[in-house]
Amino acid sequence: MGRGLLAIAVLLVAAIGFGAWTVLGSLPKISGEVRIANPSLSAPVTVGRDGAGVVTITAQSEHDAHFALGFVHAQDRLFQMELMRRLVTGRLSELFGLRTLKTDKLMRLLGLAKQAEAQYEAASPDLRAALDAYAAGVNAYLDWHSFPLPPEFLLLQFEPEPWRPADSLLWGRLMAWQLSGNGGQEIENERIRRVVNADLLPLLLREESKQVSLPGLAPTRSASNNWVIAGARTASGSPILANDPHLSLTAPETWYMARLSMPDDVRVGATVPGIPFLVIGSNGHVAWGFSTTHSDTQDLFEEHLSHGLQDHYDTPSGPVPFEVRREVIKVKGNADVTFKARWTRHGPLISDLEPERYLHRRFSLAWTGFLPSDRTPEAFVKMNHARNAAEFKEALRDFHTPQQNVVFADTAGNIGFVAAGRVPVRQNISNESLFPAPGWIDDYAWTGTLSFDDLPQIENPPDGTIITANNDIRPPRYFKFLGLSFDRSYRRDHINSLLEQTPKATLEDMQRIQLDDFSGPLFNFVKTNLPDVKPSVPIDIAAAMSGWNGHMVANRPEPLIATAWLYATARRILADEMGGETFKNWWFWQVDILKDVMSKERWCDDRETPTRENCRDILRAGFAEALEALRARYGADWRSWSWGSAHEVQFRHPVFASLPYIGSYLVPKVAAPGDQFTINRGGVSVGADGARFADVHGPGMRLAVDLSRPGAPVFNLAGGQSGHPLSSHYSDLLPEWATGMYRTFQNPAEDVLILRPHQKKAGTEEAKP
Repeated sequence: MGRGLLAIAVLLVAAIGFGAWTVLGSLPKISGEVRIANPSLSAPVTVGRDGAGVVTITAQSEHDAHFALGFVHAQDRLFQMELMRRLVTGRLSELFGLRTLKTDKLMRLLGLAKQAEAQYEAASPDLRAALDAYAAGVNAYLDWHSFPLPPEFLLLQFEPEPWRPADSLLWGRLMAWQLSGNGGQEIENERIRRVVNADLLPLLLREESKQVSLPGLAPTRSASNNWVIAGARTASGSPILANDPHLSLTAPETWYMARLSMPDDVRVGATVPGIPFLVIGSNGHVAWGFSTTHSDTQDLFEEHLSHGLQDHYDTPSGPVPFEVRREVIKVKGNADVTFKARWTRHGPLISDLEPERYLHRRFSLAWTGFLPSDRTPEAFVKMNHARNAAEFKEALRDFHTPQQNVVFADTAGNIGFVAAGRVPVRQNISNESLFPAPGWIDDYAWTGTLSFDDLPQIENPPDGTIITANNDIRPPRYFKFLGLSFDRSYRRDHINSLLEQTPKATLEDMQRIQLDDFSGPLFNFVKTNLPDVKPSVPIDIAAAMSGWNGHMVANRPEPLIATAWLYATARRILADEMGGETFKNWWFWQVDILKDVMSKERWCDDRETPTRENCRDILRAGFAEALEALRARYGADWRSWSWGSAHEVQFRHPVFASLPYIGSYLVPKVAAPGDQFTINRGGVSVGADGARFADVHGPGMRLAVDLSRPGAPVFNLAGGQSGHPLSSHYSDLLPEWATGMYRTFQNPAEDVLILRPHQKKAGTEEAKP
């Protein structure tokens, strides 16, 4: 018995030790030396990591820098790269089963992976060299650190496949898709047209802050800020550029901060795991940043099946067969799923995926991303190499999708802006591209795209300021059609106001502006309507709301009360006109539209009650409803409520967050300031009770650079550099992000790793380390 117990104890200790080694052994090696067998590495590369895990790669050539970036991306974010690859290629269901089947079908139908393959086949020598070197670096890591793999691979019981150079182009296709519009908006407009009063419809369709999702993807809620100011307006005498791109907030973050030092080049800023380029930042000569233009680069076309002909649709020249592609999706735990991907002359038959969403009619999707010869990756190569603003602007000629507001500045003092990207020229825009167009005629066909010279652009403006915040960027007397889905100018105007109050700006001023949490539209809603509801509101709450300054700070109740009141009022006025589900899909904090609707008392009447209400009645009822919902969730004492408790960010990992018992402990949470309208944006998802307003979308990264020191930007990152939950860098930067602390890329390295080419002995084959 003693020997048996001893054997069990030994086995138990061995099992625990193996489990610990399996998990902890999957953490990356960040110091010492790694011998690289892959012949692609030509010379030793130093990878220094500072106290936050931010890397500085020092290489003797650009090729080796790309190689090393692939290696360190794989070290810290391998599963994120694998998940992105499987998302775009429509292979998530191999890991997650039926719950991702809809998304896989969408990706197979869109054919984004085939577009990436075509881009690689047409790649220039410079682009191909960058992609090949990066892929070699990723695969060198896979060869060297083959086991134990990061925990996600063990939990899902699969191994990553070798990284292909074309895989690095998948992320660009995904961003092009997610940041483009407005095909989904057109079908939502069509649904609204079927249910609302014809007099109300024109007011509701002036919705200009929303990108509606197509099947399988959540709304993009895409929004960002970027601006650049000339040296005449800065303390250093050189331009300053700031950018905070807004995407969904997840763990790990989209961005990976890095500094690449080469003999003739230094690139510093935000990279993305999976691609070898600097996406946002400075190359030592030029700095740049992005925000989404919100141009109209998609159209839905209704298609008619040809009478008596199977798998044909009508065109002006007669029946034409669908282009049909058979797709087979492997589904974990289930049989393979086979479906037909049908394409028309306009694009894929998107309604095949979800007929009920498309009113059981047939719609194809036209998108500039489907146009051939998309050279956006070539643009990134040239942007990374640009030595001045003129060269950078020339590089943007190849930037095709998605259309982006690109601001830039160089060390010579030039500043500029281009709304870079392909925009369709339509034969007819009489419906202003608000609704689907008939596809069996050519009256609404695309006849080409705008030339680069026709795109909105600015060079060295007299006032020394360029600002974009998804607002309408068309200059006066600009008559080309770009679209109608520009965001309201709330953020842009407030940025401009703050810059005007800053005569000699510094990087610290840029940080202050990026963190500003004043909500102009919500503040105006409260100030305008509070006098009408004061008599029915508890005196202490009315006094607090009267004294509120409009700032969406996390530790105060006033922002929460104001938001809940606005939402309850909008729902009371519009849900009975639109239907509850349609209202939920449509409402995107469009306060100006609500104000226009409330200017006509007839729309404030609740059709479900026998009495005739006016807008003052609805405002009072909305306030009472909001207080009731907040008391039910947060308790009776309103002084204990806070915006941050309702407006919390949960950084959910796609695997760890779903683990039973421990999943919730692996989700970092932060009480966040801001709302839909603030510069420091906190995009809101409303809970069913109208009392919770989760922060789901915002600035995952903030960056600013003074061109007097182009290699020394400051930044702020939501989360951490690592995707490994046991890494000290999984979420260590999250408190700094929440409180608005910025870092530099020039902190001393606390850990140094040398990637050294493995020397082959004379007369022998080179072996793996």
